[in-house]
Amino acid sequence: MSTGISMAQIRARCTTDSGCWIWQGALIRHRPYLSVHEGGVRFNRRVQKQVLELTGVTVPAQARITQRCGNPLCCAPAHQVLEAPRVQAAFLQTLQGNPWAPLLWRAAHV
Repeated sequence: MSTGISMAQIRARCTTDSGCWIWQGALIRHRPYLSVHEGGVRFNRRVQKQVLELTGVTVPAQARITQRCGNPLCCAPAHQVLEAPRVQAAFLQTLQGNPWAPLLWRAAHV
């Protein structure tokens, strides 16, 4: 999906801290988001997803994006890690039958 937001525009909204690009813009649930207008429609989009797509990576709909540095506000392209949906499924399968599984999944990946 092309939203017209460039890497330079994302970089301009960040501060640099030891190789990390720390997002200074809007947050939704403590994650960096952009407000994007496309075709007359406004929607919010994860900054890390935009960064990965600008570097040529195709991001599947159910994939999870984490940061190598451990900072959820980091938007540096080199720090983004794409977790395949099967990793999530494998983790949840190990917790099968546990009523706390969704909470444990979130806690492990915050």
